[in-house]
Amino acid sequence: MQESPVKLKSIDPRLSSKFHSVLVPGFSYAFRAICEGLATYDKDLLKNCLEPKLFDRVNSDLSSMQESNAQFEINWVSEPEVTLYNLTLHMGVEISRYLNKSSKKYMKIANAEDIKDMISRDYIKEKVKEMGYPEELTDSQMDFAWFYLDPSAPANFVLQVDALYSGPGPLTLKREQIPAQLPDENKEFHIVRFESCPMHLGSQMEAMSKGGFKTLFNEISRITGAMLESDWVAVDIDNILEGNPHTI
Repeated sequence: MQESPVKLKSIDPRLSSKFHSVLVPGFSYAFRAICEGLATYDKDLLKNCLEPKLFDRVNSDLSSMQESNAQFEINWVSEPEVTLYNLTLHMGVEISRYLNKSSKKYMKIANAEDIKDMISRDYIKEKVKEMGYPEELTDSQMDFAWFYLDPSAPANFVLQVDALYSGPGPLTLKREQIPAQLPDENKEFHIVRFESCPMHLGSQMEAMSKGGFKTLFNEISRITGAMLESDWVAVDIDNILEGNPHTI
């Protein structure tokens, strides 16, 4: 078994079943679309599936392959198994890394102890309960939220999750006058990081003027039913961008 290039942390079981039923069918379709885009060098398809910085990296790699007379071929034998890991919430950034500021421009908060100084955990538990989840989830998931604070930055919530795919190799590598590289008979493991931004509330300054963090959590409560069903894009594949951090 190949070792995953990303450290994997299981999603709380009380969330996992709901996330799996809603997200896995779409993530399976997205994985196949990405593989087809890689095999056919379909730039339009890849642009629709990939975050801009990731697209630029993939486009550059495929261009180099073409110059070397190499290309991928589809070897889709069966649907891979999909398991979800590393659920994370990011507030204050855009999905496109090109739209975010440098890391030093933000005040970053990344743990529950710092967050509770700005908004009470009891209030967060109340809102989590209103969304239909056990309020105790805050104890297991609270440390998976990153806040990027800057008055002019967006008051966006970006949901991030990693999908681990296991199954027969979906692609083979072919070089000119050389037979296609045969896929490994064993399972291959690939990991794709996906993100969605289901909520846009203008700038953080605007959101704070309307009630601060409570406004944000009220909005999450209002749209919770549609959060998982919003559009998702891949932001990293097999860690080629080392997780593709929102800011550097």
